[in-house]
Amino acid sequence: DLKPVHWSVENRTALAEAELEYYDKTDPSAYVLFPVKDSGKLPVSLRATDGVAVFLMVWTTTPWTLPANLAVAVLPEALYGLYETGGKLCVIAEALAETVFSKTDAVAKKLGSCAGSDLISAGTSYTHPFINREGRVVGAPYVGTEDGTGLVHTAPGHGAEDYATGILEGLDTYCPVLEDGTFDNTAPEWLKGKNIREGNLLVMEELRKSGLLFHGEEIVHSCPHDWRGKTPTIFRATAQWFIKVDEPAGNRGKTLREMALKNVREAVKFSPEWGRKRFAGMLESRPDWCISRQRSWGLPIPAFTNKDGETLMTEQSIIAVTEVIRKKGSNIWFESEPEELLAGYNPKKDPDAPDWTKQNWEPSELEKGGDIFDVWFESGASWHCVTGEGADLYLEGSDQHRGWFQSSLLTSLGMTGKPPFKEVLTHGFIVDTQGRKMSKSGGNALEVEKILEQYGADVCRWWVASLDYSNDVKADIKIIEAAADEYRTIRNTIRFLLSNLNDFDPSKDVALQDENSFSINRWAIYCLQECVNEVRTAFDSFDYKKASSAILQFCNQFLSKHYIGTVRDRLYCDKPDSGRRRETQTVIHGIAGELIKMCAPILVHTAEEAYACLPGNRKKESVHLTEFSKNDDAFNSKPPPFADTMEEFKDRCLLKLERAKEESNPANPLDAAIVVKPGLYEISNPEEAADFLGVSRIVVGYGNGDDISVKDLTNEPKCDRCWKRAATAVKRSDGGTLCDRCADAVGTA
Repeated sequence: DLKPVHWSVENRTALAEAELEYYDKTDPSAYVLFPVKDSGKLPVSLRATDGVAVFLMVWTTTPWTLPANLAVAVLPEALYGLYETGGKLCVIAEALAETVFSKTDAVAKKLGSCAGSDLISAGTSYTHPFINREGRVVGAPYVGTEDGTGLVHTAPGHGAEDYATGILEGLDTYCPVLEDGTFDNTAPEWLKGKNIREGNLLVMEELRKSGLLFHGEEIVHSCPHDWRGKTPTIFRATAQWFIKVDEPAGNRGKTLREMALKNVREAVKFSPEWGRKRFAGMLESRPDWCISRQRSWGLPIPAFTNKDGETLMTEQSIIAVTEVIRKKGSNIWFESEPEELLAGYNPKKDPDAPDWTKQNWEPSELEKGGDIFDVWFESGASWHCVTGEGADLYLEGSDQHRGWFQSSLLTSLGMTGKPPFKEVLTHGFIVDTQGRKMSKSGGNALEVEKILEQYGADVCRWWVASLDYSNDVKADIKIIEAAADEYRTIRNTIRFLLSNLNDFDPSKDVALQDENSFSINRWAIYCLQECVNEVRTAFDSFDYKKASSAILQFCNQFLSKHYIGTVRDRLYCDKPDSGRRRETQTVIHGIAGELIKMCAPILVHTAEEAYACLPGNRKKESVHLTEFSKNDDAFNSKPPPFADTMEEFKDRCLLKLERAKEESNPANPLDAAIVVKPGLYEISNPEEAADFLGVSRIVVGYGNGDDISVKDLTNEPKCDRCWKRAATAVKRSDGGTLCDRCADAVGTA
């Protein structure tokens, strides 16, 4: 079909929406006067005088397209006024008149008014400002009254909406601009051979000379650019191959657009959910898919034309060419002649063959088409090559709602009637601190090699996992430094866990007692399971920020704040094979294994290194080949009854200890005992509760009368090994002062 498409003048090829980037550009803006042919035919309510010149005021930001003007579009329901200004009578939308006339400080007097539909029904026509051609006023729903004049210059060969209006109104798809951006021989003599940039200036000058330029100014507006050359593109009508989106596809009775919208709105899952509305909106407004490109490389569109310009491309002719390419490669299209490419084709056996092929079949007289397939068409068919019947998930940047996601969806629906994906996940882009897209060509990209060298890949992966990827993300080195701090917290936590398993054999040393009293190990198992559940759920929903946050919180809020401080004493000071120490090592082994697995999808190298050091991994199995942690709440499905109260208890005790420290009585928590009023807290295991608080012991009593008080133990003997104050700490045979537990651990009487 002959349609206006995005055209790259620099590369001389059609472009798809997905191949465009939008940048601000400065262009001339023109308010042009189009002379009404017969003012006597204007609606009476405008109060125009028969025989007096009247002009339609049209606004355009592409003066170079004025040679292709064939109509002026108005909004049927809008109000238009006839204004006298500077000795001229101008028709303009009433809502915009004040704004437009203020640009020149012109005094304007309104004479009459009518609806846009009145201008249409009156058969209002005009003469072109500088070409011997007539045009007429037509209606169009896209005409706005927010800017411009409310009358839109319409060139069907230079715009998608203009083209649609032209089809509706029976206008030619006229385009006087060649592929190199110069005007052809149908343009006025003073424009022939000039490029469109020169055309802008020449058209403006011609309008000034004729007195038909009411006002000219430069504006900055967002314009499409070729994503490769970064040069502005234009809309230009050319003969291209299209896939129609508004005609029934195959024998399914529905159009590609209808099928695509139904699946996007009802069948496909989106992460984030707002992608559904964005995708659907783009499908609603998309034009027919232009699948041809004018390049000297790529996969050819296997079309042939005869000397009269008639085309041959049917299912059977395509299959014949395919068989040749299958044997000799796609370059054979460029290297061979039509008779070789069509050697296996017989038009007499092809029910779809054009009539002219059956009358005088001479392949040698045919000419090969010079167009190649849009690469988005090729990538859009990747589902067929990779999975055959579609994938669970497609993931890419949010720009692919108009690119790969669309091309994949349309090709799959056309072939199978089903979408190629069950779910679509999109992410934003990394931008600089000013919100600009990062690129090497723009000079604002982070130096990835240096970052990797300084911080390592795992730190960078942790940083990415901690982001809300659904939106654009600002990045600089300070943010990555913060991620490095978080990474070190996790790595150091894993190192502590592994370093206390050096003498632990999970095949024989496992010890875990089931009890309801306060047990830091029971609490640890519960918190671990909660973390596993949260991380697994987050991974299943692609919420990596939530997963990384849960891992970090488990390390910071529970392990560092409560668990490690509580068990450090027994790990270092208990007898190596004591039941309490083995039970703690059993829990630590479980925590280490699960923590490493949870980190593995993000901290791939750290997890691999750590898992190799985990006792029980005798075969040095890769963590990435193990079963991922499962959501399983069968054990300890409810939090231990003491968890909330013990955190509250700890906070109150630490406050008391801090106040005592300020008074230097005592300065070290191990030089103190906590005295708790009877019945205030259920402390069934005072020894473990003391470790939980970091003090030498817990005493249930009345102390100084407060609910909780600090007792100074500095007058009691101190164990040289565990540093706790204890009555059993006495001089031993080796000369040191040890409590009974430490003496037993080192074998000293």
